[in-house]
Amino acid sequence: ASAPAVGGASIGLIFKAASGEYCRTFTTTQPRALAGLACRGAQGWHVPALMETRPSSNGEMRTASSAFPSALLDQVEARMPGEPLDADGERAARDAGWR
Repeated sequence: ASAPAVGGASIGLIFKAASGEYCRTFTTTQPRALAGLACRGAQGWHVPALMETRPSSNGEMRTASSAFPSALLDQVEARMPGEPLDADGERAARDAGWR
């Protein structure tokens, strides 16, 4: 989440789901505006939720919270038992191979 947007994609919240998977929210602007949820399972990353969004009126990326449809936020809240990871928690999860 601390990394800058790459290729029109930005990472939002990163958290450990109740299922034990690490999940992250994301938004993209290219090739079209999307918001989604990706989770890391035994077989790698998968995207259980993805929806089209509207870019801001000036065509730039909006903040993660404003670009996220409420239906996706509901899915995040249903999976996230506590607080999202901070930068140190994200780094530790990444360094441990998201396990």
